[in-house]
Amino acid sequence: MTVTVNEMMGQAIQLPLSIVSYGPLVTSWCYLEYPNHPDGCPNYLEKDWCPPTVAEFPTGADISNYDMIRGHNDEMFLLKLKPDMAPTMWLFIRHFNLKEWVKRLRDEHSFMSDAQARVPYLYHDRVYNRIYADAESFKWSLERPAILYRRPEANGVNLFATSRVNGGPQPKKNPQDDVYLMAILAEKLVIR
Repeated sequence: MTVTVNEMMGQAIQLPLSIVSYGPLVTSWCYLEYPNHPDGCPNYLEKDWCPPTVAEFPTGADISNYDMIRGHNDEMFLLKLKPDMAPTMWLFIRHFNLKEWVKRLRDEHSFMSDAQARVPYLYHDRVYNRIYADAESFKWSLERPAILYRRPEANGVNLFATSRVNGGPQPKKNPQDDVYLMAILAEKLVIR
């Protein structure tokens, strides 16, 4: 029996955003050491969805319904929805059961180590493609054009804080069991 990404993926979650935490400090996380990558993420400078190639959030988004508030330092900001205004940004989330994925993959491929089964490229793209499809479907219900931030953390969005304050799941750094992958859809800034 072949294990599939779709079996490990949860239902789509879509949250209207009343608060977004962001800033250039978030993209500096790309340089932080993590297992087997002492110099940070190998995608930095390499992928078109990674810094410094991608635009800093909220470039291109209509944030007129939000107040901008300086965060706890000069490198972090909050967008907070103004009273009586409708949100113009939404967070799309998919849960991935990493623990079960690793177990089933290792059952199927006994030679595979735990670390090998956890390599993100084995599942990331397929889960993200489902998130993008969720957002694209929703986009057609909007009256205005929209922009999709495919990897919002690369644009500088603090997904840990943004998900939490909007009632979403709390992702973990270097997750062992549950992974939450996210994208943001925002109405485009229209210049007249």
